[in-house]
Amino acid sequence: MSSAGAYEPDRQDELMGDAEAVGGRAFVHEVTYLATELTTRDFSWSGHGPEPAGYRQAWLDHVQQIIADRRAQLRPRQG
Repeated sequence: MSSAGAYEPDRQDELMGDAEAVGGRAFVHEVTYLATELTTRDFSWSGHGPEPAGYRQAWLDHVQQIIADRRAQLRPRQG
């Protein structure tokens, strides 16, 4: 493989892989939709024009929280 074809996964790739491991492809779509909805409310961005500063980080943070919440729901309760 040439270095031109090399790709370093970023945080979004890692989170989407984690989402798929937790809930499959349907959960990846759910996470993407929910995180976009939450972030758009935070930033009032229509998706047109330049992305507001902080939008991507907020989106990634929402994704991470949604996945963490799902993991918590799936954990067996001890008691």
